[in-house]
Amino acid sequence: KSLLIADAEEDLVISGRLDNFVTLKDKNETPFVAEVKSIKSLMRWDPTTKSWYEMDSPQPEHVMQLIPYLKVMNVSRGFIVYVDKVTGKTKWFEVPFSQEMFKEVMHRARTLHRCLKTNTLPEAESRNDPKKKWLCGAKGKNYICEYFDECAADKNFEQKEISEFKPMSTLVN
Repeated sequence: KSLLIADAEEDLVISGRLDNFVTLKDKNETPFVAEVKSIKSLMRWDPTTKSWYEMDSPQPEHVMQLIPYLKVMNVSRGFIVYVDKVTGKTKWFEVPFSQEMFKEVMHRARTLHRCLKTNTLPEAESRNDPKKKWLCGAKGKNYICEYFDECAADKNFEQKEISEFKPMSTLVN
């Protein structure tokens, strides 16, 4: 199933093709969308309690992916289904459509679109979020983000010209 969301004001088109898309109906004949994600493990580590627990909510980036699908398909709710790659166990999370979340997704898309058009970097989201900081990588480890050194060195990081940054090939030995 192909998706298309157009924003004429920003000259922005969001398009995509769903990999695993299922439209089902529940016992009340209400349609819903199921987005299937395979993940390494359903288990999560809690550094506070130093213990493992089974994930109890969907990953925010997967919710942000599902919300536009719900909007385009005109469906009031969906499910994110996680499949543990090792055990095959599944975990379902219901996600109701939220107009506020859709506005947030569109705002983010517009912001990234403007950054691409002006050749500037967007705000460093992962660096400012303790739960996502691992996406940045770590000195002496394999780099995940090609702007690691520049972002880490600049405590007051703001949007900068992309051309000011070194390509990843110069960061990794």
